[in-house]
Amino acid sequence: AAPRLSGRASLAGGSLVHDALGLALRDVAAQAVADGTRLELRSLSATDGEGGTMTASGLLAFGRLPAFDARAELHAKRATLVRLDLLTAKADADLELAASRGAEAGSRVEGSLRGKVRVDEARFEIPQRFTSDVPDLPVTEVGAVAQAAAPPALGAALELDVSIEGDNRLFVSGRGLESEWSTKLRVHGRADEPRVEGTVESVRGQLALLGRRFEVTSGSLRFDGQPSNVPWLSVTAQSDANGITAIASLSGPATNPVAELRSEPALPADEVLSRVLFGRSAAGLTPLQSVQLARSLAELSGSPLGAGSGLLSGIGRTLGFDRLDVDSSGADGAAALTASRYLTDNVYLRVQQGLTPESSKLRVEWRVLRHLTIESDVSQDAQGEVGATWRWDY
Repeated sequence: AAPRLSGRASLAGGSLVHDALGLALRDVAAQAVADGTRLELRSLSATDGEGGTMTASGLLAFGRLPAFDARAELHAKRATLVRLDLLTAKADADLELAASRGAEAGSRVEGSLRGKVRVDEARFEIPQRFTSDVPDLPVTEVGAVAQAAAPPALGAALELDVSIEGDNRLFVSGRGLESEWSTKLRVHGRADEPRVEGTVESVRGQLALLGRRFEVTSGSLRFDGQPSNVPWLSVTAQSDANGITAIASLSGPATNPVAELRSEPALPADEVLSRVLFGRSAAGLTPLQSVQLARSLAELSGSPLGAGSGLLSGIGRTLGFDRLDVDSSGADGAAALTASRYLTDNVYLRVQQGLTPESSKLRVEWRVLRHLTIESDVSQDAQGEVGATWRWDY
């Protein structure tokens, strides 16, 4: 209950890996000194293996347990704090942690975490699919299973006051979006119920939508400090199409935004969509183009017929295809039915059939190396093309 410590401890050449965050620290070195009722972390340093550094120091004072008083500082310089498949982030950070607990029985740990985080560069990749249903696995217990008694919960009240800023270089890409953002946020409240306030603003960006490139003219995520921490999304993009300016907007809670398509001069949504997709009025569409127009309208309005799990995708999966879709082919905007499937992890087959027999086409994509893909097209008249694509993501 009242220990006394003395001595020194040192660490060199250590490493620390946190899989959940993708945090990987190398060259960890530390020096600690104990003196009676004080344990001082005089220095701690580490690198992220990519030029970033992290340092820390702290003090723990204890007279009679369970009472204690602790202070710590952490500083990071262009350190990769998150390294995941979908998200990586480099940042500078200056944080101060304070925590204490009284000697009374049942007393809580109280403290605070304050400071600043400045994001130097972050990249977020929007996944092609979001997992919405996780199956329940049936479990059968055999024999009696002894349950260990859970330790009593340690009450804690850690107050937060951390600002997060980033000037540009916050890149978001995937699903047709290539964009750059800046942010200025404040995280406050208790650690178990944090509140976020501030905005994330679009700097520039492009959105591939309905087969056409839209320029992002404005975009923001606004956090208002509510307990749910669900931001309000507002994005506007536009593109010139056949004598009009098509304007696509997305607004509402980030968990359930509403899409809208309008134009200048003002036209009905189906007419705007027809000009964007096919470069012509809706009155002159072919039957297949009309099907695609209806599906695209359903997609914009949030109908399940337009979503990835909709009618065509369901038929495609039933027939054994990875993708079945109606899209435009060629400069004339003619519609075609496209069926695709991965033959192996590195070989992708796509068959396309238009409105006429001679419009059929077969494409094979073979990923030879990580950055090199061989592509081959064969048309109905046996005319073929072979090409190589070299791609480097940086």
